[in-house]
Amino acid sequence: MPANQKTFEKINLPAFETFCNHARGKGWTPPAGPSGYLRGTDGLLADVNYEEKVEELRVRVRNPGKGETYDSFFKALGGILQIGDT
Repeated sequence: MPANQKTFEKINLPAFETFCNHARGKGWTPPAGPSGYLRGTDGLLADVNYEEKVEELRVRVRNPGKGETYDSFFKALGGILQIGDT
């Protein structure tokens, strides 16, 4: 899988909703539904696709944002998803 793409498994609907809320807390704008763009004021732009039936969240980063790398973005995203998973 390319460095700008990642699939998170075992993400149930409450965890996805919590992810969206925590993303807003970081100043990001999550998609309005299960798929769309994740945007940030620092230039962050990512395609997000949540599949409830298979509990999978797929993310493709178009721009990780100013001063970020794909790796640092996915670490931050993974931390948010762990919060949502508890």
